[in-house]
Amino acid sequence: MNNLNEQIEVIKKANEYKKSHLSLIKYCLNHGYKISVHLQNEIEPELKKSDNFEKIKEFSECADITELCLFKHGKKLGWVLLVLDNEDEEIVSDFTNSNFLNNWWNKYQKITETL
Repeated sequence: MNNLNEQIEVIKKANEYKKSHLSLIKYCLNHGYKISVHLQNEIEPELKKSDNFEKIKEFSECADITELCLFKHGKKLGWVLLVLDNEDEEIVSDFTNSNFLNNWWNKYQKITETL
């Protein structure tokens, strides 16, 4: 039974990594970023500079379109547009052209090719 539960967890994690926004959030948090979540057309974020994966996931999925602002050492270093109506690999619809986010995108594409 334990083996089955472990296999189920592996499958759940693989499915989570297929969702581009969840992969991106984990990547950012693993690199010491904090994330603010803005609902579409809102100036003030619903969630400010968080490093809590579950909260960021919850807030990023509460509207059809959300924006993530990425912060490191208190400085805004990037922006990401999420469109939840898109397919898993297209949920991250647009992002700041930076080495950091381009590296994530390249790694994400390699991961999804193997799943």
